[in-house]
Amino acid sequence: MARLVVLGSALVVGAGCVVADHDAEEVDAKVVDQAVIGGRPETDHPGAGYLVRDGVVSCSAALVAPDLVLTAAHCVELPRSIEFGWGEVSAGTRVPVIARAIHPRFRMPEKNGGVAFQGFDVALLRLEHPVEIVPVEIGAPVAMGTVRAIGYGATAYVARDDGKGEAFGVGTQRRSAEGVVVGHNPTELFVRFVSRSSACYGDSGGPLFASDGKVVGVLSRFTELTRCLPRDRSLMGYVRVDTMADFFREAKTCLSAVDTARCLREDDRRLCDVPRFSDRGSPGRIDADEGDLRRGSTTIELADDQERALRITPHANVTLSLFSRGDAELEVFRVPPSRTTTERRSEEVASSELESGETYDVVIRSCNGAKQSVTLSWKPVSEPSEAVARHFD
Repeated sequence: MARLVVLGSALVVGAGCVVADHDAEEVDAKVVDQAVIGGRPETDHPGAGYLVRDGVVSCSAALVAPDLVLTAAHCVELPRSIEFGWGEVSAGTRVPVIARAIHPRFRMPEKNGGVAFQGFDVALLRLEHPVEIVPVEIGAPVAMGTVRAIGYGATAYVARDDGKGEAFGVGTQRRSAEGVVVGHNPTELFVRFVSRSSACYGDSGGPLFASDGKVVGVLSRFTELTRCLPRDRSLMGYVRVDTMADFFREAKTCLSAVDTARCLREDDRRLCDVPRFSDRGSPGRIDADEGDLRRGSTTIELADDQERALRITPHANVTLSLFSRGDAELEVFRVPPSRTTTERRSEEVASSELESGETYDVVIRSCNGAKQSVTLSWKPVSEPSEAVARHFD
């Protein structure tokens, strides 16, 4: 299992576990979405809300502009429909999400010990229309000190000796808990909760507020030792929003430019995706030290007869697959170590199987003279081909 050791505790990523309203579900205690257990009802910060994913309340979020919502990327990468809600869940005050922008370095982890988020578990969502509630404010870098987490997650959790347990109250009420920032790295904050409170199922994507009332983090992951239990060792990992400024700026621009009417009409979808790739005259880049690149995908928008490139250095032998609604060509070039990031080797690699430790430029070209969206996916060579289908659902 992939772990990042911080402050003596092994941090494990939180995968997209969904628990229905008012029901208890047996879950793997090591891989969960995070609620505030042992916290108190929260009445401040009306912009702190929740997400309804495919009809189920299962993550937290925060309104950062009248029509923009901040949350964790792992909460929104896979659902086909998303709504943002606020206030009392039973009141049903919700607005559909029509477009999402996920950080390009985010990779969805495997359920039992896949890759670490490494600080890029963040996304911005565009609402169908602006809402008349007060958005939260994004703050400056936070120093060591007291913070407050808000979420709509489980309000009770019962663990068992077999490592599994039951969570109760997901998506029923908004609660908050006090914590202290005890460590950080360039992209994450690590918070230890006090007064026997903890985050649990449903809190993923929820905001972390500094003492000045501004948001400084987005809940991404939790310690293996916590298992949703309110205890002194409750340590949580938050994405630092101050270091995501470039992503926020680009995501806002892209979200405002998305032709949602065309996207939703032509593709028969409820959500439009901002491509997790930007063409700036040189290949996009995914480095080996940005995570375990055994599996992943990226969606690319191609204009008329346009070429786009992506540089990949896999950690294991992987097979590439291209999904396109129209005609598109895929070319693969091995990049010698002496070449610069903007150069490609003229000799094309015949196979779509990439070798571990090598660097490749993957070029996708539109062939039919029409704008289209294509998805490039990679997976371990040994896996059956049908495993790729989950990237296109």
